[in-house]
Amino acid sequence: MPDPVSVRPAVAADAPVLTELMAALNRHQRDPVEHMTLERVRADALGDDPWFETLIAERDGAVVGYVCFHRAYETAFAARGFYVQDLYVTEEARGGGVGKALVAAVAALARERGAIYLWWVSKLWNVEAQAAYAQWGAIEEQVKAHALFGEPFDALVRGGERPDDR
Repeated sequence: MPDPVSVRPAVAADAPVLTELMAALNRHQRDPVEHMTLERVRADALGDDPWFETLIAERDGAVVGYVCFHRAYETAFAARGFYVQDLYVTEEARGGGVGKALVAAVAALARERGAIYLWWVSKLWNVEAQAAYAQWGAIEEQVKAHALFGEPFDALVRGGERPDDR
């Protein structure tokens, strides 16, 4: 039986390992890896005005996972919650309760801060993760995610004008 998992807030000294773990998650998710640099982690995750919070999971003194989250709100229920942006467990630590420990720690923080739910998404092909989430009691809801970034984002900022409209 593996040693217990300890979960703690990420600190500045975690920036290098956190950067590596984020790249590993992005590779696993088939997402770009070049954007979340050490500098971005230091500024956006661990800086003076972070855009999200991060918890680190350790077992036997080694970092075996992390979770990033930020505040969310659901107007349909007038409910405060947290959106879980990233949840990653190293390959060798999967199946040992690390992911559940990380999500439980986020849920506890959410409850402390007056929130009543967690929300996250997974890619359709990630059935292994989805099976774990179902075991925790997570419900699954079919939605389509939408995002604006790059030129479409810039165009909307300019009032919807696209470069070919000028």
